[in-house]
Amino acid sequence: MRLDFIRPLYERRGPYASVYLTALDRREREKNWRGLRAQLRGEVDPDTLDALEAEGVGALEGEAAARAMFATHGDVVLAETLAEAPELAAYSPLPLVTPMLMLRGENVPHLRAIVDHAGTELTVFGGGSPRRATVAATPWPLHRTSWGGWSHKRYERDMEEAWSSAVIGADEREG
Repeated sequence: MRLDFIRPLYERRGPYASVYLTALDRREREKNWRGLRAQLRGEVDPDTLDALEAEGVGALEGEAAARAMFATHGDVVLAETLAEAPELAAYSPLPLVTPMLMLRGENVPHLRAIVDHAGTELTVFGGGSPRRATVAATPWPLHRTSWGGWSHKRYERDMEEAWSSAVIGADEREG
């Protein structure tokens, strides 16, 4: 996924007003904009709100479309036309670009790791279907329990040894 088009957002200082506006016609767009503007009023300066209004309400003509807009200090830094978008307005130190990137439908390569005492599950997301790998830890015992009686210390020692052998084994595999 190429993200060069959002570079201008991170070259300018915030805070940013991020607006996702959608409607079928100009009248509905104006109505939706009034609601979003009311959400931002009091937080965002009037020049920035006017710039967003000119870009969002005045720019879309004709066919149904949605608009993702990001503005700061009276200027719209980026405006992107989308097929659909949620009605959303936010004011934050950084622009809220996640909904726009998700709606573009591009796959962002990433790695997910779920790690606990039972082991690790790695999933690689990228081109094609996700690839998974699992690494199992020592299966018993995973946690301390309140065993009673004469064997309590032995059970606790076994659990500690299982944990330490899992850590030592992992260190040896890394080295």
